[in-house]
Amino acid sequence: LQFDDIKIVTGLADRTIKIWDRSTLQVLKVLKGHKSIVRCLQYDEKVVISGSSDHTVKVWCIQTGQVINDLLYHKGTVRSLKFTADTLVTGSYDQTVAVWNMKSPTDIT
Repeated sequence: LQFDDIKIVTGLADRTIKIWDRSTLQVLKVLKGHKSIVRCLQYDEKVVISGSSDHTVKVWCIQTGQVINDLLYHKGTVRSLKFTADTLVTGSYDQTVAVWNMKSPTDIT
């Protein structure tokens, strides 16, 4: 869960991410693509990045709701993540941490 003055973004057990209007509490978008529970997420003005029990990290375009990158590294549930302008760090129940270089939402290594 994360929120700002305009929206609330939630990761749910039904494998979706919902973007809500904060003032009306109406769902604006539903992001579908994870194969298991969404465990963590963070967003900025361009992207939502989410981690799931399906062992993946997905990068979504916040405008279109489409997946623009799939990051595969972990062998367990991705339980935590944090990103800045150029770095994404993910943590997993597989007892690993991954540090990703974010040149752009579609170019992450």
